[in-house]
Amino acid sequence: GVQADGGVCIATILAGGISTFWPGENGAAAKFEHTAFPDILCTNICWGGKDMKTAYITMSSTGKLAACQWRSPGLRLAYNA
Repeated sequence: GVQADGGVCIATILAGGISTFWPGENGAAAKFEHTAFPDILCTNICWGGKDMKTAYITMSSTGKLAACQWRSPGLRLAYNA
């Protein structure tokens, strides 16, 4: 998913979390941040809520869906209601 501040969030399999990259010059990451979750198979992230700051993360090895407040709102998808 993409945050409103331009950060690109990627579910990181085996690292157990969400890796966020902010674009820099020539395609290189200007900044990197990893947010750990208690599952080694995080497979997706999306946002919801009125302020788009509620992140939903799928955790596949445990079969759970996590919901948490995220530091930056996510961009609303074209097909969001």
